[in-house]
Amino acid sequence: MKKFLCFLCLCLPCAAGALELSEASRQEAKLYTTFIEALYAQREGSSDTIDLLKEALSYSPDNPYLKRYIVATAILQNQFKEAEPYADFITEESDGEDWTVRAAYLLKKNEIAQAVEAYEQALKHSPDDTRIAYQYMLVLAYVGDTESLEKMEELAKRFPSMTSSVYLEMGNIYWRSQNAPAALTYYNKACEADPYSADARLARAKFYERTSNFFLMLYEFEQLEKMGYTSADMFTRMGSVFLLSKDTLKAKEYFEKAVKLDPGNPSALYFLTVLAEEQEDYAQALNYLQSARDYENTSGKWLQASFYQEKLGDRKASLATLKEAYKKFEGSVEIGYFYALALQDAGENRASARVLKKIVRQRPEYADARLAYAYVLDSLQKYKQLEEQIQALLAQDENMHAAMNLWAYSLAVRGVRLQEAQKYAEKAVSLSPQDASYQDTLAWVYYQQGKLDRALDLLQNIDYQALLDNAEIAYHLAAVYAALGQKDKAVSLLTKEAASWPLSKTLLENIQ
Repeated sequence: MKKFLCFLCLCLPCAAGALELSEASRQEAKLYTTFIEALYAQREGSSDTIDLLKEALSYSPDNPYLKRYIVATAILQNQFKEAEPYADFITEESDGEDWTVRAAYLLKKNEIAQAVEAYEQALKHSPDDTRIAYQYMLVLAYVGDTESLEKMEELAKRFPSMTSSVYLEMGNIYWRSQNAPAALTYYNKACEADPYSADARLARAKFYERTSNFFLMLYEFEQLEKMGYTSADMFTRMGSVFLLSKDTLKAKEYFEKAVKLDPGNPSALYFLTVLAEEQEDYAQALNYLQSARDYENTSGKWLQASFYQEKLGDRKASLATLKEAYKKFEGSVEIGYFYALALQDAGENRASARVLKKIVRQRPEYADARLAYAYVLDSLQKYKQLEEQIQALLAQDENMHAAMNLWAYSLAVRGVRLQEAQKYAEKAVSLSPQDASYQDTLAWVYYQQGKLDRALDLLQNIDYQALLDNAEIAYHLAAVYAALGQKDKAVSLLTKEAASWPLSKTLLENIQ
């Protein structure tokens, strides 16, 4: 550039004297003007920079400085092909900067060994240039072999300001080669070389985390915090260690610190959500859940939100959340399944059936969805389709007692094919003898067959708490008592435990 500037100074008096420029002088003037245009274009981030540099080079085709500038700009602008024709810019007069650009070019070509040699040439010409030394160190760290480690050790001694960084990279190399003791040795050296290096302490903390020394990791983070270093990730990891040690108050404090630094941090908000759920503070859990920046695009979190809304007693909001999620995550079988169940709970059986039918077509092997579809078909009194689904379920699993019980109960309620109902009900009870609902189904089959004593034995053996929790079972026992002429017992059940069952009022009127 000195040559260009000298020319400009010479050019001014010539212009003042109105002297005619020689052809060589005009070429050099064009070179200078075009180069200045290229500099401005580069400053503005223009794509014209390389074209302008090429034009400048046309006025001085062998200029190594311009060639180097084109190569450096092409690499910077990620236009590597533009660099190749000009990569011969190295001469006997090349300096450290030239060799550094050459090294960067070789790295782009993935010629790592040659790049290392180029950096060594750069340091030979600029032995005190820390910037070149640092780039050289990073390439050595990438290579990571024994020779590279030796060269890095030399760099650490030669450039004291880089010692901590060099040892940190050496620690990383040893960790990647699964030499944990050596890795820790160099992480320790990095911290000793610069006790205030956040990168060194973070690396050592990460080492402790990977080797399950969580409390040593916590100590490193606490030191970093005292130094004034903060990050949402660090606070989240500190919170998780406190959570591990069951110090939930301290854990919450650090998760909140993380959220303060990064309001949408998914990890910190996940833990805060869990803590709020454990406290049964579902409103706060919902707030944390929906504050995470990945909420909108995570189907599982929408399901979780609907669960919290259900826990808060807002079934309308829960159903609305599932409905919106079903539209948003179109084709999500999981969302569809829970949406269908919510529709059933809301008494919207036809809508539920449509959703479940689609799921069963998409995923024929999804037994839970098919079973839910069978339940809703029974509610809609579509018995032919119900039977098809029951048979499909039993074809998948011949011991699926839930399907057997559903089919047996459906037949019993309708009072048809009672022998078949008995067969399925008895098998369901044999497969799951403690299930009160299965015992109730078999008892109701016996009742419909007129086998009242058998029905009474089964129902009386059902745990009383199950009777309190299920008005339908209580109604069935009342019906059996009534059929056996034990009207007082029947009335007692119908006015208490079975009072909420729809048919109880009619049976009570008939008895009275």
